[in-house]
Amino acid sequence: MILAMDLLVGSGMPQAVRPWFGDDGYILPGLISREHVIVARTRRPGFLLDLPAVTLQDQREERRRTIKERCEKVAELVAHDQQAIAWGF
Repeated sequence: MILAMDLLVGSGMPQAVRPWFGDDGYILPGLISREHVIVARTRRPGFLLDLPAVTLQDQREERRRTIKERCEKVAELVAHDQQAIAWGF
């Protein structure tokens, strides 16, 4: 399913995913992708410096540790009167 979604977003046409789908009247708008760097307010326990997460375990721990900061950033980004989709925060 993820591969199909990537193909759909990449081509913008449903026929790229399923050849029997028609492309008539179906054109997706351009995809806008923005990356935001979130700085953790706290360091990892037992570390003097905030080192980058290298191992998968470190990355998962950092995601858990920064959930509040990431959610606050998403709330800030979508605080307007237009439609928005937040994905993968």
